[in-house]
Amino acid sequence: MEGTDKIISRYEKQAQAYWDFMTQKEREEHAWLAGIIDGEGCISISHYWHKIKQYDKYDLKLLISMTHKATIQRVKSIAGVGVIYPIPPSGKKKRMQYRWVAYGHQAASVLRLCLPFMTTKKEEAILALEFSEQAKIYGYTRKGKPKSDIKYKRFEAIRDVLHSSKQETELG
Repeated sequence: MEGTDKIISRYEKQAQAYWDFMTQKEREEHAWLAGIIDGEGCISISHYWHKIKQYDKYDLKLLISMTHKATIQRVKSIAGVGVIYPIPPSGKKKRMQYRWVAYGHQAASVLRLCLPFMTTKKEEAILALEFSEQAKIYGYTRKGKPKSDIKYKRFEAIRDVLHSSKQETELG
């Protein structure tokens, strides 16, 4: 992507500004959370078309799933946002799973604070933050036919890049 270095630099500078006002304990907690996101997290952008109401909706989503309930509760405590859902065992899964999910600007705020310590999902986090900035300008929803508006093509492009990077991770 052209200009990626400038985008990374901008988001890292923003993250540094947040970090300057955090306590050492808060920094350590967000560094821990960044590691959990890198290892167990999923950053995605979903696109829905509501046929009856005739609108598009784009959602930034950050989620972490695991069987250790105390870890998921700590994630929510550090993030300060999001919801925890229990997922009952099914099929081959014999244990209860717990999923923490944050959407939209809440997900972006968590990514922004964790960005300096992210490694494997840093590029995905930067794309998610770029999506969040675009969504502030254009909104997460719009009326009209899908893909009819040029400004929303950037949403689609970011979503496609995130989706392709997940496929590469699964194959590699």
